[in-house]
Amino acid sequence: MKVGIIYYSETGHTLAACEALADAFRVVGHTAELARITVHDVKTDRTLKAIPVAEGYDYLVLGTPVQAGSPPLPVLTYLEQIRLKPGQPVGVIITQFFPWNCLGGTRTLRLIEAAFSRTAADIKAFGIIHWSSRKRAAQLAAAIQTIVGGAAGDSR
Repeated sequence: MKVGIIYYSETGHTLAACEALADAFRVVGHTAELARITVHDVKTDRTLKAIPVAEGYDYLVLGTPVQAGSPPLPVLTYLEQIRLKPGQPVGVIITQFFPWNCLGGTRTLRLIEAAFSRTAADIKAFGIIHWSSRKRAAQLAAAIQTIVGGAAGDSR
């Protein structure tokens, strides 16, 4: 299976989570490609510089941090521009600093679900990792297991 992991990361936390996810897909025999959403400047010009192609994957994963309780503006802009086939299987991995989903993770997931519903994509699995939590490693492992399982057709 060809897996595309498209991510946005400013601090490296989301990148680390997506790299671990890509490794897990490779261990079970899938091809996993990482593609980064980039902007011209994270402080002054958050317009998209690189817009990864989302088509052509059997399974697509979006990796995003939470910023101010929502997906970052570059992620929302990217989601407005992508085109997916109806029923495209999708996974989502979210990193956030705060230790509770109610402080941005849940809202971020709902906004991403709304954006993907516009393309009729089918979110199969998701995971939220609280970067400041002592349980971060366990949360990342559980998210990876859930998302890799979603690629195999297991429901979330």
